[in-house]
Amino acid sequence: MEKYEGVKFRVNILEESLEIDNNFLKILKELNNTAYLFSQLGLTPLHTEGAYGNFSLRLKDDIFIISKTGFIPKEDFKLENFVVVKEVDIKGKEVYAYGVNKPSSEAFLHYLLYNSNKKINFILHGHFELFLKHNSILDIPTTKKFYPYGTIELGYSALELLEEKKDIKLPFIFNLKDHGFVAIGDDLNTTRNLVLEKLKYIIDFIIK
Repeated sequence: MEKYEGVKFRVNILEESLEIDNNFLKILKELNNTAYLFSQLGLTPLHTEGAYGNFSLRLKDDIFIISKTGFIPKEDFKLENFVVVKEVDIKGKEVYAYGVNKPSSEAFLHYLLYNSNKKINFILHGHFELFLKHNSILDIPTTKKFYPYGTIELGYSALELLEEKKDIKLPFIFNLKDHGFVAIGDDLNTTRNLVLEKLKYIIDFIIK
């Protein structure tokens, strides 16, 4: 996996305090539980400054809440581990956000996916070598070309794949070439379960 070198865009913190509606707060706690589960299953390996993976949910329009950069999934929920991304300037490579920390280095990827399909409400991104190695067996489509993490090009490669697949049905999972997997969906449970189904399938395949 690539060496983590921090975010590759400018972060403009609009305000450090976060005010999350109770309904979204409940869902965010469930998202945190999913992140913790993925980490325990090896789907988001640790590196020296955090974990290889990021998680988000749409709040409104293109506004979303995403795990912070350097996020280490833990069972105990802490709101400070998440950041609200209010606006993204792709050309200027700037992100405007609320929170005490910087958003995940893959904020561009999440923004472009939410912007491309209004039905997407959740994005789960992890790194699991067996998904990359056995993508054909698992029926996980893969982007055509490798791009470094945190880049706009990486995000656009995901959009290119989704465009080629035309009318995809959510939840949907795909690989970023030589990078990691991305699961998108309108519901957290079905999106998470799709990843777990792929994990179970490859475990059964290898054991057999």
